[in-house]
Amino acid sequence: MARRNGPYLDGPLLAHYQAFCRAFLLPRYAERKLLRPRELFEDFCHDIPCMLKPHVALPLPPRRRDDQVTALVHAATSAPTAAWFGAWSGAQVGMFPTPAAIEQTLAYPGSAASIEPGQLALLITEGTPGDAYLLVADEHRRRRIAAQVATHLAGHHEP
Repeated sequence: MARRNGPYLDGPLLAHYQAFCRAFLLPRYAERKLLRPRELFEDFCHDIPCMLKPHVALPLPPRRRDDQVTALVHAATSAPTAAWFGAWSGAQVGMFPTPAAIEQTLAYPGSAASIEPGQLALLITEGTPGDAYLLVADEHRRRRIAAQVATHLAGHHEP
């Protein structure tokens, strides 16, 4: 499916968006963002890290390779599709095969892929490199993934 301009949230996109807000954002931000999707898309660029529930955000190392992040996400899920949320020139959203949503998130900082609604998401803020987070709702799963990050991503650098 191609990207769409504007915050057109319906069906699976709406379910992903609502679950993302409720599961990953602090309550004081979640309710407002549920009512104003465009604001959240704009916040992906810079402000969202301070809006995240601290216990769900798993920061990824600043010096990481895209293929390492992709492999990490694929090891964590078998979800066939994911919602992609971006924000430049207006909000852009779409449902994509999971590999494509991950690729777009990595290629376009200031965006997120909601991979499993309210359970697993990938977020990259703007910047070089952008701050990257895996958002994981389940504590045990987050610990497992954190161990994989420490083993496979920490200390690895771009050539």
